[in-house]
Amino acid sequence: RAASIVTSNLDLSEWGDAFPDNRILGAATLDRLRHGAYRVVIEGESFRKPKPMPGGSENAVAKSGKKPHS
Repeated sequence: RAASIVTSNLDLSEWGDAFPDNRILGAATLDRLRHGAYRVVIEGESFRKPKPMPGGSENAVAKSGKKPHS
């Protein structure tokens, strides 16, 4: 026996969308994961903040419509 941790940014009601081609598979997967499980909901801002683009605050692709040359 071993413990497992499963994380997701989807709410339980959104898990069916994660399996668009087979909702029955999604329901069965979620049912097995939830059986005997503890659910911990963490809310708040992400610790991963987006980094600014180098060379200014605007995206180079958005400015010119072309990818910058390397």
